[in-house]
Amino acid sequence: MFLVDEPNDIATMDEDRNCSLSCAIEVCDISSDVTQEFLSNFFYNRKRSGGDMIEELLYDTEEHRAVITFRTPEGKF
Repeated sequence: MFLVDEPNDIATMDEDRNCSLSCAIEVCDISSDVTQEFLSNFFYNRKRSGGDMIEELLYDTEEHRAVITFRTPEGKF
């Protein structure tokens, strides 16, 4: 998992990744007090979010958005 330092890093990483977009979600307008660890735990927890195993979590703290890639398409529902 990665903490993104520069606002444009997510866009750059999105272009470079070889993962299917059907396994990824984008979360926007994240509260500034939400940590990367909280996002990881929330989206990994099937009961709370319907999530699954996370392959990659890119979190842009300046733009308050994250791109979460699951290992399987089922994780994003």
